[in-house]
Amino acid sequence: MLRRTPFAALAALALLPFAPAQAPDPAKPARVRKNVGDGSDVIAATFLGGKGHEWLCGGGFAPDGSVVLVGNVLGPVFDPGVPVRVIGTDRPAPAEPKQVPVLDKGKPKVDKAGNPVFEKPGWRTDGTTPFVAVCSADLKTVRSVHRFPWAVGAATAAAVGPDGAIYVAGRAAEGITAVGGDVAELPAAEPNPNPKADKPKCDHAFVARLSPDATKAAWVRHVKGPAAAPTLTLSADGKQVRFGAGRLFVLDPAGKALDTVTVPGGLK
Repeated sequence: MLRRTPFAALAALALLPFAPAQAPDPAKPARVRKNVGDGSDVIAATFLGGKGHEWLCGGGFAPDGSVVLVGNVLGPVFDPGVPVRVIGTDRPAPAEPKQVPVLDKGKPKVDKAGNPVFEKPGWRTDGTTPFVAVCSADLKTVRSVHRFPWAVGAATAAAVGPDGAIYVAGRAAEGITAVGGDVAELPAAEPNPNPKADKPKCDHAFVARLSPDATKAAWVRHVKGPAAAPTLTLSADGKQVRFGAGRLFVLDPAGKALDTVTVPGGLK
């Protein structure tokens, strides 16, 4: 059984735009920051979480000042202390994941105290599910928490558009279509012909546009094929959604493909 750890998501609010996070480390408190001036002042902070194993991977700030936090929960437990609603059609909760030992020269690795060392769960771990929490601007109130259907993938990036729409991208798993909305598949990138190329970290990715309140998906686009951790950025005016998954897909806010950029060897 995987030892479940309390989740403390520390959110700090200030004045600079939010930058999408890198791949999260579930063993550390997740943090969302905006900084004032030289970055030394914190306007507001809070803790969010429960008895499950969760971590943040990104987010942004809605036009009304609300703080949007996007992360992942490793099922089957998700109890952040407020009611959780499902985006789309729910699926059966995954089983408690097993601990995977870290190997050192083929043997289980141990720490200085002699205890076994286990792999940290992350966006590639089976049974992972994205969630979206919307907090008040002062972070004193968690207004809502929504999650995707159980075990349909893992979020690796997120953004909030000028109109308040919430975008989430990440690894897709079986059942990603259960998120709902208009679902379509994008053309996959070709495998890297270099036999010495690193093994792809992802073979199925998604990007979804959610309503500003995170209650439903407007659309989901998914793509099969070799890719690194999926990426996501928006243009300043919100008219371009740039989704990296093997190729760089440029979509409009309605999910229509505007352009596709292929990079030899795939995006890194």
